[in-house]
Amino acid sequence: MRATRYLASAVAGMIWIANAAAQPIAPAPSVPAPPAAPAAGGSSSTVTLTAPPGLPSYPAGTVHSPACPGGLCNGPVGGNGPVTYEIYWRTGPTLVVGGSEFSGRLNTGWQVGGGAHTFFFNTARDAAWVLDTGISYNYNRGRQERGGPLDVYTPPFNRQTQPDGIHPHLVRGLHRTSFNFGFGRDWWITGTGTVDGSTHSNSRWGVDLGGRWGTSHVDLVPTANLNNYLRKRAVFHSVVLGTHADWERPMGNWILFAGLRGEFDYTFLNVVPPNGSDIVGVNLLFQMGVRY
Repeated sequence: MRATRYLASAVAGMIWIANAAAQPIAPAPSVPAPPAAPAAGGSSSTVTLTAPPGLPSYPAGTVHSPACPGGLCNGPVGGNGPVTYEIYWRTGPTLVVGGSEFSGRLNTGWQVGGGAHTFFFNTARDAAWVLDTGISYNYNRGRQERGGPLDVYTPPFNRQTQPDGIHPHLVRGLHRTSFNFGFGRDWWITGTGTVDGSTHSNSRWGVDLGGRWGTSHVDLVPTANLNNYLRKRAVFHSVVLGTHADWERPMGNWILFAGLRGEFDYTFLNVVPPNGSDIVGVNLLFQMGVRY
């Protein structure tokens, strides 16, 4: 009796599965087709550019511009010329020509420095506005044998038992390290100033106005003990007027340049109080570098 019941249940289950399998499967919901591309000559918000006859194809987005070599740029450009960059290195003598009692006790020194320029060219690429940033180091040896001593404010070795005083010192040397910045204008004489595939040498000249901000220290020798020395430190800032002339040679994707630079600077310094210590200087520098 129990077996008959199990058999009947199995048969009923098989009949239910067969009926379910015979039911039709509902179709998947339809997905709307993407809109068709506009036909040739139809209106569209995207303009596809094609190369003129006789020129190789160029990527979509290429625009005509006199600021680019050959008149073609891949991508949008502004209404002016290209922006390029160069790095440079400079060195040369620094002449002290006046300024204060302190500057009269300094010999001709030496400067080394380097930095980078950013050029904002005109559309003809034969002139550019220039932004300059860099660093430099100057050293001037003191005229101990000719300048004579300076009466310099000297803090005591023991402030609890000794008063402050002013004592005579000889100047051993002045060290200056600075951050430099400037703005100017450059002109190219025999061609353009950008990398355009040319292999001919070029030349340029320019003028600029800028400043320096940095730290300095002076080494002093007390006349009472010539085997000792005193170091005094001070922050300084300078105003610099410069001009330069350079020879250039294209080297494929970059340009090598070398030339001469002249600077007139006025340095505001207070390193040996109570004496004035401003410096008026002329720098004659050799410079070289590369531009991209």
